[in-house]
Amino acid sequence: MKNLKFIGIVLCLFLASCSKKVKKEVKLDNKSTKKAAEEIAVSLQLNWKPDTEHGGYFHALNKGLYKEKGLRVSIKNGGPNTPVETLVAVGDMDFGLVNADKILAVRQNGIKIVGLMAPYQITPRCVLVHENSPFKTFEDIKDTTFLANNSKPYYKFLVHKYGFKGVKTIPYRGNPAQFLANKNYIIQGYINSEPLTIAKLGTKTRALKLADAGFNPYSTVLITSEKLLKEKPGIVDAVVKASQAGWLAYLENPQTGNAEIKKRDPEADPQLLKESAAILKDLMLVGDAKDKFGNMTKERWQELEKILVECKALKESTEAVESAFDTRYLK
Repeated sequence: MKNLKFIGIVLCLFLASCSKKVKKEVKLDNKSTKKAAEEIAVSLQLNWKPDTEHGGYFHALNKGLYKEKGLRVSIKNGGPNTPVETLVAVGDMDFGLVNADKILAVRQNGIKIVGLMAPYQITPRCVLVHENSPFKTFEDIKDTTFLANNSKPYYKFLVHKYGFKGVKTIPYRGNPAQFLANKNYIIQGYINSEPLTIAKLGTKTRALKLADAGFNPYSTVLITSEKLLKEKPGIVDAVVKASQAGWLAYLENPQTGNAEIKKRDPEADPQLLKESAAILKDLMLVGDAKDKFGNMTKERWQELEKILVECKALKESTEAVESAFDTRYLK
């Protein structure tokens, strides 16, 4: 009887222990669920399909840098017809990526977006020509076919400054086939993208850089709406700070960000992603950006506005250029 009584006591203690353990596990699960529920949902709209120009955001996402700030960030792919500025302005997306010239242009049309951080301190935009092309400089370009978007400010700048006599424009939508087939054609591109892709296809090119020609707007700027900036500055601050950290880490080791890019775009070439990421450092970590990644200055914005007005890509504006960007989170 004593043995049975002892066994009964042991069994009761065991069941009590299991009960406590289950309750503890349920409590932990509830805490985890509560924490997830408390995270603030934030959306980021890309300007193009996932690429290295978005690497810092993917790094921040995968390494939990946004979560550390209490954010649950979702990143949505973009494409050639994605109206990033409109989606952000009306509140369908919280944040997005567009170039500085676009910000100035759409603000004149009542689309009140604000630039927050500029990863590219030097624009990656360029014009590619075949290696043996007679076009050595922008001044040489004439009597040719240009695969480009002729509504873009950079195009209007080039025509205004260099004339481009006899140049015919054909819309470029991401496929370089026509350029590859005709050695007299020229094509728009980003220095860390098209030259690498076209080289892999067996064609050697030379890049004429827009920044060298005097057109150097901040590119792929992180934006939000005036409304969100005013009503939820804490969220904006958290996104900017986490994105800065993500970018600095990505530039040192792009492996994590590139893995996410490859996951989202199965056709992406891992070697090209690696080569592209290596080019970004010289375009992003220059001048003040070494201390304040993504920093922007009033002088750069004023110079851009002046250039855009001169080439008629922008109307004269009575609005102070400072309203187009905000650097409070970069100090």
